[in-house]
Amino acid sequence: MKTVVFGPWIGELGWELTSWQGWIRNVCKNEYADHKVVIIGFSGRECLYPSDVTYISHPEWFQNIEYSNRAYASDFWTKDGPRIKKSKYVYEPLRPHAKRLLSNMSRQLNVPVEEFIVPWKPFVYQGKTFGGVTNNNRRSAAFHIPKPIPRRFQSLEEITPTEAHLSLLYKEMQGQGFDIDRKLVLFFPRGRRRDRARNWTVKYYHKLHKSLSQKFPDYLAAFAGSSEGSIIKGDLVPKGCLNLVEINRTDQMLNIHVAAMSRSAVAIGPASGILHVASYAGLPIVTTVGSKTHKKYPNRFTRDCNPFRIPSIVLPGDDVPLGHIRSAMYEAIQNADRN
Repeated sequence: MKTVVFGPWIGELGWELTSWQGWIRNVCKNEYADHKVVIIGFSGRECLYPSDVTYISHPEWFQNIEYSNRAYASDFWTKDGPRIKKSKYVYEPLRPHAKRLLSNMSRQLNVPVEEFIVPWKPFVYQGKTFGGVTNNNRRSAAFHIPKPIPRRFQSLEEITPTEAHLSLLYKEMQGQGFDIDRKLVLFFPRGRRRDRARNWTVKYYHKLHKSLSQKFPDYLAAFAGSSEGSIIKGDLVPKGCLNLVEINRTDQMLNIHVAAMSRSAVAIGPASGILHVASYAGLPIVTTVGSKTHKKYPNRFTRDCNPFRIPSIVLPGDDVPLGHIRSAMYEAIQNADRN
């Protein structure tokens, strides 16, 4: 059997979710249906891909490189891809490290590979050129983003956890003293410094948890997200809540979060990329979006990054009252209970 390799993927999760994984699903069903498929990417993201492929995680040395693989519309991308920020005005290209990674992975496979499809290099599919980066001319000639793959070239399927991913979730739940059969309400307490006006206050989350436990006592509140990007962690996690921010298997974080999504009624939090993952996983969301952003991207959470049109409640405004968020949470849970 011939082998085709997709990767290494070195970019942020958002573009991997909305372009790369859907296109791979498409070509795996068609052009490469009779191939062994190998995907190389960040650890813990296997949930984005078909379960019958071979997934190889980046080695630790590469994942420890401190470059922004997340919000790279503003994080040092050039026509040659992302750069590593060494200090305030000093940058180092990432591509040599990516080439070393590709070379190492080629040797590690130890099988003849018919084709390597590398996302930072342009490639042609059905007469169209994808891959690499593009300049969208909105900011400057130096402003580049990854070149997206339109949905018509993708095969879209809801992201689902494997039994192994569910087992990891259940282990976290049991380790914290919770029954694995509990239904969840999933909070993503964004706490990043960039666009910090988007963040909700700690008090918002504590009051939402209190309201949830009083009105819907059968539901277990779960707080999830990366430790460095969450405003709720450590002692700030309310008692009686599932803590999926500080988990034992950080290398499996997204897989565990997708498993939690499959057990949840709704995902709640200010606008962030992980809520797009929730939409791709078939989970309704409740979110707030700043007035300026909502005017510019009015359909971002309801259509553009929600291909399955999962019911979502988007509250536009720069300072949305807690009462509005609470009411939206109630509505989403009631809808889930009816379904």
